[in-house]
Amino acid sequence: MIIRSPLATPARFLKRLLRFNGSDKKHWAYPESQLAHSLLHGLSGLEIGPSTHNPFGLNTRNVGRTDPIYEAEQLRITGTFSKIDIEADADAIPVPDDSEDFVLSSHVIEHCPDFIKTVLEWYRIIKPNGYLFMIAPLRDAAPSDRNRPLTTWSHLVTDFVNQTTPEMEPEAGVFGHCHYHVFTIDTMKDFLKTIFSERLELVTAQNRDDKIGNGFTLVYRKTPTFQTQPWVAKYQPNA
Repeated sequence: MIIRSPLATPARFLKRLLRFNGSDKKHWAYPESQLAHSLLHGLSGLEIGPSTHNPFGLNTRNVGRTDPIYEAEQLRITGTFSKIDIEADADAIPVPDDSEDFVLSSHVIEHCPDFIKTVLEWYRIIKPNGYLFMIAPLRDAAPSDRNRPLTTWSHLVTDFVNQTTPEMEPEAGVFGHCHYHVFTIDTMKDFLKTIFSERLELVTAQNRDDKIGNGFTLVYRKTPTFQTQPWVAKYQPNA
């Protein structure tokens, strides 16, 4: 799947922009996250769906799919685009179990048709005591989401049981450029708690992220005491 970070620049967020190239007003980027630096600086991990206008400045390998449309947008905004180190879907990343200090994503999870499969994959990759750092859009940040219902648990389980792919939900829009899910910080917490139980410990949260400001942040630590994968299959689609 193509995975990406947000491109919209509402006026209320423009004051948060950093300028590139000195006086070149055509090129800009959002500021890096102080929270991410405070937790992840000095570690190495994966960034899912990177972009040059939404940098984190951390030691990461970039995971995603080549997307000419998205590359063109990054070139227009910053004069360059993020190189992909691992060409892969967000829910099928070819790296070993327990191999990364962290998995980082910003405005990516809503683009993934199978939420449960995706977060299980990220959990698999993180080392014990490693971090899952995730920013997702506020409930009404995207105009296209404002009249849509919140994603429910039964929706997520149905997607997981049916192994939902973009081809199965064409009405959602162009894959990689549309949202399959709408969350709040509370529903996201509930979903992750249901999936992982004590296997993920909530480290901190931001009701409004310290980067772009149009999302919420959740940071979890993978607890080392569980040696088995979390289970989700006991939940039926109509649960």
